Amino acid sequence: MIAIRKSSRTQPRPPASAASASKKVGSGSAALVAAMMMVNAVNFGVNIWLASVLSPEAFGDISLMVTLLLVFGVLACVLQLTTSVAVLNPDRDTANDLRAMRLLTNRIGLGGALALAISAPQLTDLLQVGSPWALLVMALGLPVHLQLAVERGRLHGEMSFGRLTGTLLAEGVGRAIATVISVLLLRNLLGLTIALNIGFIAGYLVCRPRLGRWSWCDISSPSDHPPLRSVGVGLIAVTALTNIDLVIAKVAFDPATAGGFAALTLAGRIVFFGSWTIQQAVLPFVSAENPSFSAVLRRRAFMIGNIFLCAVLVAGAWITADVWVAITYGTDFADLAFLVGPYALGAAFVAVAAGSAMLSSVGGNPLPAVCLLAGAIALGTLLFIRAGSLESFVFTRTVVVGVLVLTTWGIAIVGNRATQRNVAQRSGRTRRLVPGGQSA
Repeated sequence: MIAIRKSSRTQPRPPASAASASKKVGSGSAALVAAMMMVNAVNFGVNIWLASVLSPEAFGDISLMVTLLLVFGVLACVLQLTTSVAVLNPDRDTANDLRAMRLLTNRIGLGGALALAISAPQLTDLLQVGSPWALLVMALGLPVHLQLAVERGRLHGEMSFGRLTGTLLAEGVGRAIATVISVLLLRNLLGLTIALNIGFIAGYLVCRPRLGRWSWCDISSPSDHPPLRSVGVGLIAVTALTNIDLVIAKVAFDPATAGGFAALTLAGRIVFFGSWTIQQAVLPFVSAENPSFSAVLRRRAFMIGNIFLCAVLVAGAWITADVWVAITYGTDFADLAFLVGPYALGAAFVAVAAGSAMLSSVGGNPLPAVCLLAGAIALGTLLFIRAGSLESFVFTRTVVVGVLVLTTWGIAIVGNRATQRNVAQRSGRTRRLVPGGQSA
């Protein structure tokens, strides 16, 4: 079992060479990315299977439940990323941060579960879901989902990549097996929703956290916790951009057309999550102090690598559109092949904008994230207006997010340069204050 590191003020982190630390981060991150890719591949395979065995209406319902799961996942990403960055910071009290994050997460998870359970009947009518019981089951799994994120953030910050990889594999494999069994035995939305939550329970059991003074019945208010605001705004914006089109399609189109659009989004999810998986693995270390590489070089390498990966994935989706439709969608959606490339390009734009905004958010600059959130609101408004056909729907989305990525990136660049000037000015004032003119 991994012990929680004591307060850095009483027990400093042992020194390590930059080379050994970089080697551990590199090899561990590679293993983590491989595990995340494997889990995404399993989830994607299960989605393809569901699209082939379920009716378009049923597949549209389960796709909406997965979308709601991803909306809740924004809270999980905020908690995980903030926890990992806090644990990596040698100037913070790790044990106190972990307890505060667990307390805060318990309050959010239990409060969100109660709100979702109360509003389940109204949401059932609004979103045209087959059963309110599915939303109730989703509510029951929310506290475990969020606490799992905190424990994964702890493992990430402690660079316990083996245990972290195990939690991911346990969640993905457990969910896949439960989904197959549910379809074969129950074949309804409630069973599929139960299968989604089984993955969270399996992942949390593998974490085996040392809880200390914290327990599941503790909902007291934490005295202090790592900063969450800027990271939260960024991840809310990213989640809105990646899921708002599916929600609007479910409301605006008939069930069969919405199911066809849900099948179309699978191509875009490969592009986005192919990039987002790597971003999640390396972002805490890109933002952490690193004596080997300057902050500018780390940000530049992060963005260039992200753009290159997205370009490769989009090219693959565009070239193989006909084959893609034949394999994944079947004959029911053969006329959607020409939309695969444009939708994948829009997903790539979202991934690049997300990387730029999250990199700034972790550094304490929320402006790109705020811009991204405003863009998501504008996108939702335009999609409602352009909901006459899937073609106009897809092309409107691609154009809007293309403009948004340029705007967000420009704001991030201006903000980074302003930060560098401020650091240089403070450094210059410090050198002038040192007696004898020596550097501080």
